[in-house]
Amino acid sequence: MYPGPYQALTTSRTGTRCGPLEPEGHRHDDTPEPRDRRADPNPGDWLLAGNEEPELGAHLVTPRLGYAHHGVYVGGGAVVHYAAFAKFWRRGPVEEISLRRFAHRHSLWVRPPRPTRLPSVEIVRRARSRLGENRYRFFSNNCEHLTEWCVNGEHRSLQVERLQSRLRRLSRTLENCVRWFSSAPRGGRDFRYARPG
Repeated sequence: MYPGPYQALTTSRTGTRCGPLEPEGHRHDDTPEPRDRRADPNPGDWLLAGNEEPELGAHLVTPRLGYAHHGVYVGGGAVVHYAAFAKFWRRGPVEEISLRRFAHRHSLWVRPPRPTRLPSVEIVRRARSRLGENRYRFFSNNCEHLTEWCVNGEHRSLQVERLQSRLRRLSRTLENCVRWFSSAPRGGRDFRYARPG
C-alpha cells in the first residue's frame, strides 16, 4: 500500500501501516522536529528508532532534499559513506563517521536485506577497504553505488536508474511532440481564420 498525499507510510520490522500524516516526527536522536518530507524511502525500508542500533552491515538510508543518502553500518555507532554532497553540496571522500553525524538531524531508515546480501563481516571489510577513495560521480559512483557494492556485491544505484528511466521517457515524449509538430501541414492558408464565402 502506498501512502496518499495526506498520509504517512510507517514501516517497521513487524509490518507496514499507512495512516494520517503526523505534524510532528522524531529525528534519529529522538528530538521532535517537523516530519521529514525530503525523499521518500523505498517500500519495505523501516524507520530506525532513536536509540536503536542497526544490524552490523546494514544498508542505511537518510532522506535529503531531492535524494536519499546511503551508507553502511560498520558497528560501534559508525557508518561508512561517500561524503560527496552529503552536506552543503561539497565533494568529499569515502569516510567513517558516527551514526548521528550520518543522519545529520534527518530520519534514519534501514533497507531490508536482499537474498544477495553478503555476510556482515565481508560487508564491513568491503566498506572499510574504500575509505579515503575520492572518485565520486553522480551517475556512476555515488553513495548508493558504494553501499550496494558493499552490501550486495552489485555496483548500482536505484535512484540513478529511476532518474535515467524518467529522462528516457521525457526524451521519447519530446521526440513524439517534435515529430507531431513537424508532420503538420506547412504553408498555405490557415483555414481556421478564413472568412466564409
